Amino acid sequence: MLSQILATSLFTAILGDMKYPDGVVLRNYLAPVQIVQSQAQVVPVVLPPFVEVTLKPNDQKKLGKLTNLNPQQRSLTITRGEQSETIPINKIKQVIGLEDDNGVPGSPLRPPRGEKRNWQNIPLGSLKIQDPHQGGAKISLPTGVDPKISSDRNALYVIAELSFSMVNQMNMTIFVLK
Repeated sequence: MLSQILATSLFTAILGDMKYPDGVVLRNYLAPVQIVQSQAQVVPVVLPPFVEVTLKPNDQKKLGKLTNLNPQQRSLTITRGEQSETIPINKIKQVIGLEDDNGVPGSPLRPPRGEKRNWQNIPLGSLKIQDPHQGGAKISLPTGVDPKISSDRNALYVIAELSFSMVNQMNMTIFVLK
């Protein structure tokens, strides 16, 4: 009997009011509580002109323009000239934005002004590359990742670095130019 009451109480906590066969109603005061899901904020970002992809485990470097990020295939594509290469994300150690496409590794992107911010644990499918040749992209940034965004009127967000932390998440270093 006690186990039936406990089971009924558990279902009541999950489902709402429950009525016993003898007419007694067990009220659930938690059922009306709604969980409000936070909305992601879509933020326009600029891709670096060129990227250096460092591969695991031997730190081999690949250079090119970031042209695609495919969350379903868990891969990114870089293009250099007419040739494109798709690289599985699990083989990537880091992606660093470069100043230009002169083909010299190690010349990281440096902003003329602005501040550097780190965006952590961004869902992989949040970054949408819209125009890879012009560097246009957007990101659906989860609420709370960067509380300063609401005060950054007319700011330009430039992706400086990408790394892939968990199965379907990435971290970004962003330069905010105001």
